[in-house]
Amino acid sequence: MLKTPPVPPVSIPSSTQTGKDELMTRAEGLGILAVVLMAIALVIGIVNGRSGVELGIYVALLVLFIGLNGRLAWKRRHGAA
Repeated sequence: MLKTPPVPPVSIPSSTQTGKDELMTRAEGLGILAVVLMAIALVIGIVNGRSGVELGIYVALLVLFIGLNGRLAWKRRHGAA
């Protein structure tokens, strides 16, 4: 039976270590995806004549996602302080 040699762990440098600033992190990308999906749900809800309560929930979640994603991006670019 063939034995493969163990693979050493790989250290992936962060953007602060390399001096490069990536366009966005995976978390920011997922946050933007959540914002886009909530905006689509809001538009579909308006077009289909949903109740005010349901539209209010969509708006609240959309604002929450925008705020959290903005906070995440701000912390990454300007430090956690």
